[in-house]
Amino acid sequence: VKQSTSIPEQIPPKRYLLYPAAFRSYKNHALLLSALSVLNQNRKDPYHLVFTGITSTPENLQKLIHDLAISPWVHVLGKVSRSQLQALYRQAFATAVPSLYEQGSFPLMEALSFGCPILSSDIPSLREQLSAMHDEDLFFDPHCSNSFVQAVEKLQANRDTRLADQLAGFERMKQRTWSDAAQQWCEVFHQALEGT
Repeated sequence: VKQSTSIPEQIPPKRYLLYPAAFRSYKNHALLLSALSVLNQNRKDPYHLVFTGITSTPENLQKLIHDLAISPWVHVLGKVSRSQLQALYRQAFATAVPSLYEQGSFPLMEALSFGCPILSSDIPSLREQLSAMHDEDLFFDPHCSNSFVQAVEKLQANRDTRLADQLAGFERMKQRTWSDAAQQWCEVFHQALEGT
């Protein structure tokens, strides 16, 4: 069976925000839905949202989509093949991760590996994961839809340069070794011992 390497035709290339995550409450899909309503006010070329992971949308999110009248711009694709997920990353305006809690985010790294800019929830674990990015504007408050709207608009104003900077940061991250990590932990332990 041949796997799809393209995106569904109803999804406009470079005009959608991708969030590949299961529908769990801490994943915070609702923030992206609320922000989409604001983003697309008086916009002739609207943004879309693409969710992958689990097919059925929870009732509370279905109600939010209906109440905000954004259903034409929201695409729930369910589980997709690896090749289609790669195509979704490559054609996305950005990959957004609005999680309220994560130990780390694989989709952020995966997006960068396919040349897709990222926007990340401003929580300690993701700040640490993305410390090599040197891009303050990629972070947004996961409790504030306007903060996400501002992050999207800043990215839109300078997407190519921001993507190049993020990819440079991604290369720096890939050059880190386990010895580097061990050295950082040793420094933490020395600081803790000196403080006792």
